[in-house]
Amino acid sequence: MKRLLIPEGESQPGILFDPDKKIFRIWGKAAPEDAFEFYQPAIEWLENYLATNPENIVFEFAIDYYNTASSKVLLKFLQLLEQFYRKNKNVKVYWYYMPDDEDMLIAGEDYRELVELPFYIKPRS
Repeated sequence: MKRLLIPEGESQPGILFDPDKKIFRIWGKAAPEDAFEFYQPAIEWLENYLATNPENIVFEFAIDYYNTASSKVLLKFLQLLEQFYRKNKNVKVYWYYMPDDEDMLIAGEDYRELVELPFYIKPRS
């Protein structure tokens, strides 16, 4: 599959899904005007990629802020990964937050409780 790159914008996160380099990352401010339309290509890409039955996937979130609509879509990504994991696949999720951002730490903890996945919460520098 070809990689998917959606550049980070003022109110939209950057998304990089690169199967050749094994990079699956969403970062930045996640508050696009129409979240469902914005994320739809990434959701479809991930669904198609998981259908190829990859050996493993390490998915990274490094979100600085998200709005309510994005929070629902972020959960959708996690649910897709959880479904894949339940097929006895190797999946790891990393949630990175700035050390002084307690809201994003708590958000990671909340997401971790909503899915059954190896889910690691780590401060970033």
